[in-house]
Amino acid sequence: MELLALRSDLAFRAVFGRENEKCKKALMALLNDVLGLNITNLSYANPLNLQNYDEDKKSEMDIEVVTDSGERIDIEIQLLSVPGFANRMIYYGSKLINECLNSGEGYEYMAMKKCKVLSIVDFTLFPHNLRIQNRFRMKELEDNFELSDVLEIIFLEMSKLDETKPLKEKSPVERWLYFLKYVDDAAREEQIAEILDESEGITMAMEVLKEVSADDQLRTKIRLQEKAENDWKARIYYAKQEGIAKGRAEGEHEKQLEIARKALTMLDDQTIAQLTGLALEEVAHLRAEQK
Repeated sequence: MELLALRSDLAFRAVFGRENEKCKKALMALLNDVLGLNITNLSYANPLNLQNYDEDKKSEMDIEVVTDSGERIDIEIQLLSVPGFANRMIYYGSKLINECLNSGEGYEYMAMKKCKVLSIVDFTLFPHNLRIQNRFRMKELEDNFELSDVLEIIFLEMSKLDETKPLKEKSPVERWLYFLKYVDDAAREEQIAEILDESEGITMAMEVLKEVSADDQLRTKIRLQEKAENDWKARIYYAKQEGIAKGRAEGEHEKQLEIARKALTMLDDQTIAQLTGLALEEVAHLRAEQK
């Protein structure tokens, strides 16, 4: 059976974000391993309903849960780098805090529960370091002491996986990311099998993935989603290429203008136009500007 790609946010939610015990156990294992928590139970704030997926897709975050300790955690998987992505995660974190206030948890500010945003991305967000995991909280700039731990934003970059590292040397975070990134890659079946032998939580996620991969309706929806994402990538690529071409053209034109300005005191307009490729009217305009 062909497995669905867990990098698709719909497949990711189908495995980790539905209201059933297997999904809950798989998600708790993921969060405990990645964030160093000890969650024993959780509830979904926005469980995935596959029957109402079109309406459900309007929500921006992938999965939102409340743990048995009262922590609120948002989990997102993101394939495409988009402008302002880090700021978007800050916005999502602020929404979590606001939800605490609206639910009555935060009006006594000392009792406010912690909020976390976990973003798993398949692109390089922080090229200046090689760390797969980067965690952010509010700290003082000079002395680096913490203002509060009420909000934490965590980024996991799958693009930084060291694929040459042996399984025994992989951390739990690296094993999860390898599974998420390559579980549908038949060429890596052996490596995935080794990871499954070492991790009960990842094995549970694999069981759920096999179940949802057998759902023809879900497979069709994911194919449509992937097509939309590929179309979006193509639009971004062509827009960038068009911008580069425009920039080059503008740069060349500026060079022509600069040459013409320097030649004004030595050559007539007709000769300058022939030399630079500028229109005669443009050369005349430059000469008028210098008078």
